Amino acid sequence: MKKTFLFVALLSAIVTLQAKNTSAELKSATVFLNGAELKYDALLNLHKGDNEVVIEGLSPHINLNSLQIAIGKGVVVSSYEYNIDYLSENKQQQARLKNLTDSLENTKSKLVTLQTAQATTDKMLQLLYSGVNNTLSSDNKSLTTETIEKNILYFQRRANELEASKNTLASEIKETSATIKRLEQQLQSDGTANRKRSGVLRMNLNSPIEGSVRTSIKYFTPDASWSATYDLNIKDIKSPIDLVMKANVKQKTGIDWNKVSLTLSTGSPNRQNEAPEFSTWRLKEVRPKYNGNNKRYRANDEVNLRSMKSALYAEPMLDRSVAEEDIEEVDYFANTLVENTNNSQQIAEEYSIDIPYTILGNGKVQTIALLQKKIEDVDYTYFAAPKLDNTCFLTAKIKNWNKLNLISGNASITYNGTFYGQTFLDVANTDDEIRLTLGDDQQINVKREVAEDFTTHKIVGSNKTQTYTYKITVRNNKQVPVKLILQEQYPVSAQKEIQVELTDQTTKANTDDAVKGILSYEIELNAGESKVITVGYSVKYPKDMKINL
Repeated sequence: MKKTFLFVALLSAIVTLQAKNTSAELKSATVFLNGAELKYDALLNLHKGDNEVVIEGLSPHINLNSLQIAIGKGVVVSSYEYNIDYLSENKQQQARLKNLTDSLENTKSKLVTLQTAQATTDKMLQLLYSGVNNTLSSDNKSLTTETIEKNILYFQRRANELEASKNTLASEIKETSATIKRLEQQLQSDGTANRKRSGVLRMNLNSPIEGSVRTSIKYFTPDASWSATYDLNIKDIKSPIDLVMKANVKQKTGIDWNKVSLTLSTGSPNRQNEAPEFSTWRLKEVRPKYNGNNKRYRANDEVNLRSMKSALYAEPMLDRSVAEEDIEEVDYFANTLVENTNNSQQIAEEYSIDIPYTILGNGKVQTIALLQKKIEDVDYTYFAAPKLDNTCFLTAKIKNWNKLNLISGNASITYNGTFYGQTFLDVANTDDEIRLTLGDDQQINVKREVAEDFTTHKIVGSNKTQTYTYKITVRNNKQVPVKLILQEQYPVSAQKEIQVELTDQTTKANTDDAVKGILSYEIELNAGESKVITVGYSVKYPKDMKINL
């Protein structure tokens, strides 16, 4: 009786501790500019007491320190370990590989049959032509002209049939060979893609009850990213800009994200999350070091930088505080990496996709439309810098751009239904406005030429003076008035021996940036109107000095 009881107890313990394999379902993904946070749900069937559970289908490349596990109904995580499974494959992938392999074998068999038929047809043609030759060269006097004609007609008809069959077979062989090549390439591609690693989470749990318990798992993976692109659609220079923001999303986590709740965030969880601090910068004499060949080496830098630690790489978080509550009713992940977009104090923008999305884990870019806005506060102006380029460009200045909540990215420009190329929308600046180059306009002509009458070279005493004068002509060939910003450059002295002055011939500019040596002119041109701007400057310097003029 005691032996029977002991056997039953041991059997019960073995059943209790036997690992239960469960596949986790990916419910949501928050994709950052670099990296992603994935959240899974799984339903566990537990015995009362100790249980060993294996969660399959996770990403093979995760940040272990970001792993968070939450289990309801008072279940305690005694221990856990995360491993990578190199052996198992998805059943759907296995079925696809088998279908490809079967198709390849069947197609190869078909090719052998076609090649055999082709060889047989060639042999029949050889025999046919041989029979014709024998008949025509025969000395058999019993053959009449009528018999020979009948034989020739038969040979002709049969030869046409065989030649047509030969051509058909050759075409089928070519097509079948191409199919085999495609199947082999696909099989090789899928075979490589399907030799995927997968993450496996093994947990030892202690459950106060017997039954179904829901668990939630969340972790960070670096194998995902997204970037913003824009479409800027402009009807005319009196209309607002139609802006469409799109996201290029890609992930190579080793698993497909099938119909998940997708959120795109401008946060960067990989960045250092601790502000830097200065250490003392102590100055001392640095003696140059020499090697045996008297080659000089730079001394070691004496400035020590304080090391930074990322909050992302804190200890793994296990939520063991849940008691007698189901997991859907408990906020296990209140400390998210970014705050909600409705919060005015947020550190990152979030864009939630309204419908469940599928992103394959092959690293290919998938484009998702995020939002559409009309930019009303925009000022259209033509711009030209003829010293650099005689082309006149249409530009748009977007004011109060920080209210648009955008991030930097490439933008495709369409003006009046015509694609005009791309520009870069750079919002990572401190200016109050962004200037976009929308494209060139061939109906506004700009010409820059040297004014010979005012260009001189003089040497007086120990100094040399060179004077340059340029005449810039702008003409509006459009049927409507335009505003034009024209910029011209003059040199700036970097030494006291070199003196630079604008000459009296210079047309008065609206602004003069003497530090950069840039003159800016705001010009209004009526339809068909031309204007001339003159810019001149003199440079005085020692006659024996060579300068980059």
